[in-house]
Amino acid sequence: MIVAFEGKKAASNATGLGNYSRMVIDALSAHYQQDSFVVYSPRQCNQPALTTLLERDNVSLHLPNVAPLGTAWWRTIRGLAAQAEREGAQLLHGLSGQLPLDIGRHRSMASVVTVHDLIYCRYPQYYDRVNRNLYRWLCQRACQHATRIVAVSECTKRDVVEILGINPDKIDVVYQGCSTLFSQTVSDEAIAQVRQHYQLPQRYLLSVGTIEERKNVLLALQGLEHIADHDVGLVVVGKFTPYTKRLIDYAKQQDLSHRLILLEGVPSQHLPALYASAVAMVYASRYEGFGIPIIEAQHCGTPVIAATGSCLEEAAGNAALMVHPDSVEQMTNAMTQLLDDVQLRQNLVERGRQNVKRFTHERIAHDLMDVYQRALASR
Repeated sequence: MIVAFEGKKAASNATGLGNYSRMVIDALSAHYQQDSFVVYSPRQCNQPALTTLLERDNVSLHLPNVAPLGTAWWRTIRGLAAQAEREGAQLLHGLSGQLPLDIGRHRSMASVVTVHDLIYCRYPQYYDRVNRNLYRWLCQRACQHATRIVAVSECTKRDVVEILGINPDKIDVVYQGCSTLFSQTVSDEAIAQVRQHYQLPQRYLLSVGTIEERKNVLLALQGLEHIADHDVGLVVVGKFTPYTKRLIDYAKQQDLSHRLILLEGVPSQHLPALYASAVAMVYASRYEGFGIPIIEAQHCGTPVIAATGSCLEEAAGNAALMVHPDSVEQMTNAMTQLLDDVQLRQNLVERGRQNVKRFTHERIAHDLMDVYQRALASR
C-alpha cells in the first residue's frame, strides 16, 4: 500500500503538530516495512528528525510537481490530492486537522484526518476571531469529507461529536505517543551536564510547553510561593509569549524571581535530562487534546502533577496527582507531597512506567493501520 501524508508540519514544524506527524511516520514505516509512506510538503524539509526518517527505503518526500497558483493553494485547495492520486496513493492522511478542500473529488483514494483538539472552540478567547473561525471551518470540512477520523483522545472525540456534529461511528481514538528519545535511559553524566549548562537549582519542579495563558503556568508559580523550602525552584521550558511577562512580574512582586528559571529554545536532546532530574513535572493546562509532556515525564521516571478538566486524566491514567486548574491550595498540597514523600514519588514513577505502555509506537502503528483498513473497506 502507498499511504500519502499531508506533511507540511512534518517537514517544517519543530513542536507539537510536527512532532506528532513525524512520530506517526516513524511508527508506521518501522512496523509496516512492506508499505510505502509518502510525505507531501509544499517546501523542502528543514527538520532533522524527518531527514533521518527519509533515509528509510519506504519513506519519501514529494514536493509540488505543478503549483501555478502557489504552494499554499496546492496544499490547501487544489493540487496535493490530485498529485498523490496520480502517484498511486490508496489513502491520504491529513496529520494536522485538515485535508485538501478538493478531497471529495478524488474518490479512488480513501482519506483520514487526525483531529488533535478543538481548543479554539472551547476557549475562543485565546484566539483571534479570524483564526478561530478559519480553524473550525477547515477542521469541520475535513471531518465531513474524510472517510475516517482519528481523535487523539476520548476527550477530543467528544468535542468533535458535540461541537462539529460528526457521527461518532466515523471516529476512531488512537492515542498519541512521544519520541523514543524519552524512553532511553538518561545517564548521570548527561544529567550533570544539563544541570550545569542551565545552572539549575538542586531541587526543582518542571513545566514544559509553550508559555501561554491556557497552559496556566501561573498556578505552578503560585503553588511555589507557598513552599517553605526556598531552595526549591520552578523551571519553565517553552516558547515565550506575552504571557511570560506576567510570570516575571508576579515573581518580582512575590520575591520569587530567584526561584523562577525560564528557558526558551532548549534542544530536544536536553529534555530527557531536564525531566529526569526534576522532583516532579507540573502540567496545569486548562485544556489539551492529549498532553504529551505527561507521558514524556513518565517515560523519564518523573512524577506528574496535572490539571483536571480536559484529557489530562486520560493521558496520565492512575499515575499522577490531579488538581483543579484554579486551586492554588490543591497545587500547593500536591507539590508539598511530592517534595516530602519519597515513597509517593516512587509509587507514581512505577505507575507511570506502566501507564506509558499504552502509548508505544508499535501499538499506535497497529491502531492506525486498523483505521486505514477500515477506511479502505468503506471507501
